[in-house]
Order: sequence, then structure tokens, then C-alpha cells
Amino acid sequence: MNTTAWKYRWVQRGTWVIRLLGGLVGMIAIGWAWAAPAEKPAAPAEKAPAPVTPETLVGAQVDVTLATGETLANIQVLRVRKGKAEGSILSVTVPDQATGKPVLLGAVRIREIAMPGGRPILVYDAAKRMLVPPSEASQAPPGAQGDTGAQLAMSDAEQQAAVEKQRAFLKGMGEKVPNRGMQVHETKRFLFACDVPSPSVTAVCVSYLDTMYTRLCGAYGIDPNVNIWNGKASIIVFAEKEDFQKFEAYFFTPVDERAAGRCHTRGNAETVITCLATKDPKSFAVILVHETAHGFTHRYFGTRAVPSWLNEGIAEWVANASVPGNTQIPRRVDSSLRLVRQSHSLGGNFFTAEQLSFDYYGAAASLVDFLMAYNPQGAPAKTKPRRGETTPIAFRQFLAGIRAGTSWEASLRNAYGLTAAELAQHYGQAIGVPDLRP
Repeated sequence: MNTTAWKYRWVQRGTWVIRLLGGLVGMIAIGWAWAAPAEKPAAPAEKAPAPVTPETLVGAQVDVTLATGETLANIQVLRVRKGKAEGSILSVTVPDQATGKPVLLGAVRIREIAMPGGRPILVYDAAKRMLVPPSEASQAPPGAQGDTGAQLAMSDAEQQAAVEKQRAFLKGMGEKVPNRGMQVHETKRFLFACDVPSPSVTAVCVSYLDTMYTRLCGAYGIDPNVNIWNGKASIIVFAEKEDFQKFEAYFFTPVDERAAGRCHTRGNAETVITCLATKDPKSFAVILVHETAHGFTHRYFGTRAVPSWLNEGIAEWVANASVPGNTQIPRRVDSSLRLVRQSHSLGGNFFTAEQLSFDYYGAAASLVDFLMAYNPQGAPAKTKPRRGETTPIAFRQFLAGIRAGTSWEASLRNAYGLTAAELAQHYGQAIGVPDLRP
């Protein structure tokens, strides 16, 4: 047999085998490609809504705060009538919230127009009798941050994007947790979702929340025009205990059987307040304002350590001040002070407890009220009133020091010149227990 021919035939056969194997490998690779899940293209980054200006106001969704204090939240501007000065507005036309028919609002009827949850775009200038950009007002208000010192500023676009996400959350929660027909009512600072049949519950509670916001701004030294929330605070009220508990267990953690309200801060710093509507409207309002005040305090202090007595005391104090005619907090104050007067003590761990005993909530409210009126210099410790609110200088300094990173004990010494033991003595003298111990 010819050796060369033999070699050639095997080379041919080898080439054929190699081609066959190559084809099989190609088919397997194609099969793998079909079987493997296709990589999803990267989702395009969400674009924040473009900021609204007086020139681009028509068609925009805004919050219109009237001179009466009422807010037309997330309402569309249909038309505007411009003034002679650049950026000024003489009137705006918006749809009536009940009928949808166009309603003309003259500048004199409007306090401000703002992005939803954001800072004002236009404010009413009494001297010019028109709406003008804040920077052009005769008495220009503080900037986006006012005098908070909290450095919580978000751009208008960021605020609007946050509010949109919160609206979507409230809209979708009904698919995951049963409720009795949740209706959402929106104000300048709050998204109020409630499944209580009576519409009066929403109207009354929203008014209490607005009062709370103004009072806490005064106590903390924050301009009321400043939005301390990330977007808006979401308030969710359930008519049935079972629904309240299911919501808490699904979105957060199981709730104690006795609990009627909770304050949550979601991972993106959004504030969510949940409550069970009790039969007594005043009692329910106190719970609602108390829990929402915790959210306000958390937003102001952030990650700073706030002692429980101060946190609970502020919440009780502002709930009492915001819900006139309530009997719950006065009763708690009386009950606490009886304990204090009998023992000549605040309980031993009043200033150090990680969570203050409920028996001393009333004492905490009374002590906060004392601190707001106490002046270490002997003269009235008040600043010039802002929008009708008289606010204490020392108390503001005390809170600002804590937020700046100073311990509450050091901040107390800086603002009042007192140690915790000395504070107890001064407070004791005010309530008729001069030898009061912490």
C-alpha cells in the first residue's frame, strides 16, 4: 500500500472528524446561548422633574397655599396672568377641587405657590400686591433652608420626586394589605391616607397636624416655610385593629397588642406614621400628633442621640398644645406629678432610661414646658415673635447643641448653665418639691 496515499486518506478523515466536532461544539454553544437568560439592559436612570419657574408655571403641578392657610395640594395651574415686573404674577387659574371648573385666584388670595413638598416659587408681596419670586419680595423670606441649621435641603426636583414615590407607595399598599377603602388626602406637608368612613376625621386631624408642624417649628427655631420632611410625611390611619396590625407586620415589624400608633423612618429617610383610629376623636388625635412629632424630631436630629425623656416630653407637650380640649395628657401630667411628689424623685432613671417609663410621660411633658419658659439669665427668655409664635432662646440653643453633636448633658450646661441634678432641683422648686432628686 502506498504510504503517501495512506497518510493522505487519514489526513482527510482527520479533517472530516475535526469539522464534525467543530460543528457539534458550535451547535452546543448556540443551544447554551438560547437557554441562558438574556442579560437585561441597564435601566435608564430616572430623570428628576424639571424645576418649575414663574415662566413655566402653566401646566405644572404645585401646592397653592391660600391667605386663609388652606393648601390646594398637587393642583395643576391652568392659566396665569403676568405682572409688569419680570417673574411677577397677578393671578392664577386652577381647577376647583370639587367640580373641576376653572377658578381664578387673584394674588391677594394667595400666600405662596410651591413645588409639591418643596420651597416657594412665588410668595405674595403686600407692598406690590402681586406674587413675586422669594428673592424679589419686599421682605425676602429666608432661603430654602431658612434658619434650621439642620442642613436638610433638597432641591425642588428631588422633593417632587420623593413625593411621587410616596404617592405610589400609598396607592399600591392596598394590594398587599387589606383595608376598608383607603382614601388619600394631600396637604402641603402631609399625605394623609385613611379608611375611616367619616370624612370629618381627616379634616380635623389634618388641622391638628398642621398646628403641630407650626408649633414645633417655633420651638426648634425653624422657619415654617421650610420643609423638614423628605418629600412629605405619610400618615396612614386604619379603622380596624386587624388591618393596622397586618400592615405593621407586612411592611415593618409585628406590633404590640396594646399599640395604637407607630413612627417609622424608611431607609430613604421618608417618614411614615401609622395609627389605629380609636372611638374617642381627641384620644386618637393625641396619639397621631404624638407619633408624628417623633418623626419631626427624628428628621431634625438625624442620627444624634436624643434622650428618651426629651423625645417623649416634646411629643407630649406639642400634642397637648395642638389638640385643644384633650384630657389624656393633663391626666398623665397629674398622675406623674403625684408620683414625683410622693417620692420626691423622678424615678431614679428618668434622665438615663433608654425608654422612659410611661408613668413619667406626664412629667417629661411638664419638664419640657418648664425648659421652654426657664431663663437662666433672669430676664424673659424669648426671642422676637415669628408669625405669632413666641419661642425660647435657651431651649433652641439646647436642641441645636444636641444636633451639632454635643451630648445633651453638655448642651444643657451650655444653654442653661445646669447639670441634670441641678435641673431637677430647679424643676422641683417650680412644682413644689424643692428637694427633688433625679
